[in-house]
Amino acid sequence: MFITFFIVVLCLFIVAYLSFFKKSILISLCIFSIPLSQNLMDAQLLSAVNVPTEPIVFILSFIALILGMTQSFYLKKLMLHPISLLLFFDLLWLIIASLVSTMPVVSYKRIFMRYAFLLVFYLLAAHWMTHKENRIKFFLLYAIGFIIPILSTISKHSFYNFDPKTVFELSLPFYTEHTVYGACLAFLIPFLVIISFHSKSISSNIFVRIGIWALTVLVIIGEILCFSRAAWLSLGVAFLMYIFLKLKLKFWGFILLFLCLILIVYQNRES
Repeated sequence: MFITFFIVVLCLFIVAYLSFFKKSILISLCIFSIPLSQNLMDAQLLSAVNVPTEPIVFILSFIALILGMTQSFYLKKLMLHPISLLLFFDLLWLIIASLVSTMPVVSYKRIFMRYAFLLVFYLLAAHWMTHKENRIKFFLLYAIGFIIPILSTISKHSFYNFDPKTVFELSLPFYTEHTVYGACLAFLIPFLVIISFHSKSISSNIFVRIGIWALTVLVIIGEILCFSRAAWLSLGVAFLMYIFLKLKLKFWGFILLFLCLILIVYQNRES
């Protein structure tokens, strides 16, 4: 009991120190911990807390509020952006819908977390990524945090000889099922591929460049073995969009490529 209490106090002390003196490290820690987070369920409140991400997000949301108050010129510029307005209306609709919720505790917690996530991963992250090196760092930290979930899933999957019928819950305890796991990997792959091909401009250290390539290959293998057709389709469409932009094709050309992809997926729907 004493050891557990000591560890909790120590963790709180470290987070408090980072909050006041090393905000950038705390943001990096938050991004890195996202793929490693796990849900702790409260049976009485019928609500779950994502640990350690949500407690860190809670702390960072206050930092984001302070940033908004002390640098209002930056906040005003960001809030007038069309994406900001869409996010605001989405949050407003969530609040309206929660007024008639049959599970108010869950709904109010969702509103609070949505608000906190917007403060941290939109307002604070946008300010943090005004430094160009942090834009690449964001995706690399998230990908590095994914190493353990990927290796864990592949290891468990190997016991079933990588049978696609057994993949559904092998990503537990990090992800509830394989489609969520596959979607998160799919978001990473385009950025990691781009970073890998431009690794020389990121670092002159050969070991860093090899590490980036190894990380990219691992994420791609994890995506292939997740057997999520929705994630595969999204990557296919992203690749078609890349070809469309690279070759400067007409819009009808992109539509034709997209229809070909749909036809291939439809013909292999039973596989």
